[in-house]
Amino acid sequence: MSKEMVIPAITWILLTAILELVAFLTLGALPSQASEQAKVIDDAFFLLIYLVIPVFTLVVVFLLYSIMKFRVSGRPTVDGPGLKGHLPLTLVWLAVTTVLTGFVFFHPGVTGLLELRAEENKVPDIVIQAEAVRYSWKVMYPQEMVYSKKEIVLPIHMNTQFLVSSKDVLHAFWIPAFRVKIDAVPGQTTHVNATPTKLGSYETDTQFRLQCAELCGLAHAKMFLPVTVVSEEDYREWISLQKPIK
Repeated sequence: MSKEMVIPAITWILLTAILELVAFLTLGALPSQASEQAKVIDDAFFLLIYLVIPVFTLVVVFLLYSIMKFRVSGRPTVDGPGLKGHLPLTLVWLAVTTVLTGFVFFHPGVTGLLELRAEENKVPDIVIQAEAVRYSWKVMYPQEMVYSKKEIVLPIHMNTQFLVSSKDVLHAFWIPAFRVKIDAVPGQTTHVNATPTKLGSYETDTQFRLQCAELCGLAHAKMFLPVTVVSEEDYREWISLQKPIK
């Protein structure tokens, strides 16, 4: 290694170690993880952050070092010397980035999608129809023949399938604590699954809410519905108190 490479190389290693430590200490500050799907998505997010840090710091450190080390004062009067490529370095860079790209494509890319699809392919324990209309949600439980405009109540550890539709414009179905999101498209019914793993409610944790995540008009930010996750017994009791569909 040439002398000119020593300083940026050491800087890169130190900066990478510091940012990896910062990421490890701060990533736990993400919103509540309250579904099986959320764990899959968060694990993928963590892995990608850890992998991207050394690549990011490598580019930034050598770029800044080059600017400071080889800058020219004043306006140049002649062209600088020609640059000769470094074939071994080029091949190493190409090989490393290709391997990293292929790795994240298969994991968490393919493996994560297969894990999420496996939950969607199961026969759901609960089916919920969520209909969006500016600026509210109407929720129906077709199996139980009840509906709700005030909240969504879900039983813990039960695979729930949401059938999502829209009556007017494009909306998006998003529950932050579950990390699941799907577009609500006029004239279509989309679906997404979530299996709650944590008891909670909007009153104690604002991540437990159904939020429109697609700009749909002036009151878009207010288009949300509280979500509550309860025990199966409490869920059955709540269902029995709801207004039946006629």
